Amino acid sequence: MFRQVIVDPMTRIEGHLRFVTRVVDDEVVDAHCTADMLRGIEKALIGHDARVAQQMTQRVCGVYPYGHAEAAALALEDALDLRPNPKGQRLRNLIVGADQLQDYLLHFYTLCALDFIDDQDQPDRDLRPSSSQGLTPIDWETDQAEQHKPDGKYSWSRAPRYAGELMKVGPVARIVNTYHADTNPTLRRLVETLERSLRIGLSDYASVMGGHLARLINALLILERLAIELARIVRSSDPSELARDVREALGGVAGETSKCRI
Repeated sequence: MFRQVIVDPMTRIEGHLRFVTRVVDDEVVDAHCTADMLRGIEKALIGHDARVAQQMTQRVCGVYPYGHAEAAALALEDALDLRPNPKGQRLRNLIVGADQLQDYLLHFYTLCALDFIDDQDQPDRDLRPSSSQGLTPIDWETDQAEQHKPDGKYSWSRAPRYAGELMKVGPVARIVNTYHADTNPTLRRLVETLERSLRIGLSDYASVMGGHLARLINALLILERLAIELARIVRSSDPSELARDVREALGGVAGETSKCRI
């Protein structure tokens, strides 16, 4: 005996997703996820001065605006055959890193922390989101027509693929793949320290709490990299000394993290 469970819309994300699952004996045996709305970011830029693309695209998303701005800037640089000079690239590295850190904070406290809060005694627990009837997903024919256009397709959610196979991306994938590649000694030491303290393995990262831990590790690595980039810009600072100070601070964070349990 099977039953179909539909989650539509998927909440606490930036976008519009629909999940259809097939459940047999209380076990999910099949699941499909679809993005029901064309965001049309590229379409919205048609007819505008290319120089405003960076400012326009980052206003599409309230959760991760800089990612769109960066994509627009890189597209323009590629089209105009431009490359930032070393100082410009360092400034970009600082901006990207700072934005990634704030995105992790926003992701946890706005989208994930609700899972750890008991709202049974809250006065507004019976409130529900307003109706989404104003959303009008396009039909299948329009979807297929868009997919076959040479200049289309990129405004849709896409499952990442490598060599034709579906792949997981994001913080967990970065941590696990980099650990196996053994290309970042700092990451390897941090992962192994946390694994010993928390008594977990890499297989435990494929979980909600594993995702939170992966974001923490990414944040610690980004902080160290930002310190090095900042020291190169502020010439009075010694990059090695500043990086050492950051590593010592990160060691304290890792120590506090080891008190947690997954």
